[in-house]
Amino acid sequence: MNTYKQTSRDFFADFRTLCSETDNLCVRGSEFRNPNILFIGRYPGSTTDDLAVVEVMIRQPRTGPLAGDNPNPIEYTKTLVFKRDDVTPGLTAGNWYLHGNQRAFDWSIEPQYFSSIQTNAAKLNNASGGAPSFMVSGLRLAFSTTVFDPATRGFTTSGVYAVRLKGPGLPAAGIVYVPSATSGQVGSFRPLNKTGVIPSPGTTTTIA
Repeated sequence: MNTYKQTSRDFFADFRTLCSETDNLCVRGSEFRNPNILFIGRYPGSTTDDLAVVEVMIRQPRTGPLAGDNPNPIEYTKTLVFKRDDVTPGLTAGNWYLHGNQRAFDWSIEPQYFSSIQTNAAKLNNASGGAPSFMVSGLRLAFSTTVFDPATRGFTTSGVYAVRLKGPGLPAAGIVYVPSATSGQVGSFRPLNKTGVIPSPGTTTTIA
């Protein structure tokens, strides 16, 4: 548990709904259910498959004070990242343990699909006042400008001045993001270029 890190959060911050008693302990009677292995891989530098991404359903009878003191049962899904340990002796719960993705920052590249079905036959055309059915697919690129601070148990600025995201469906050099200079968007990151070139600190963008 001491080595756990998930997008900058420690165990108690990442499981803040589950570990929501006043002393950060988990709510009694909670369960992890229906595990589904999504991916098996390797941590950087490893020569064996020692990484497992697992989706689970968490069922709680309630939440604690740190999560609003909801007295009703709740269920939600969560993605967990495990690490394999074949070295440490005396492990009592198997050789896979919760380790997190070990990222220092909170970022993601996610596919998105959205559909809207028009049920009013009179509005199915594109004429004035019409709203036909449609479907959209794409990639959602996200980067948080804050990171978790274990000392204060809160979030603070990440100090990052530029981000380069690379992955399937993106330009080979990556898309570079910097803080927005547009009114109403200041503090958020927006695209700067698709050449992969990281600019000097302080660079902003007006691209929407």
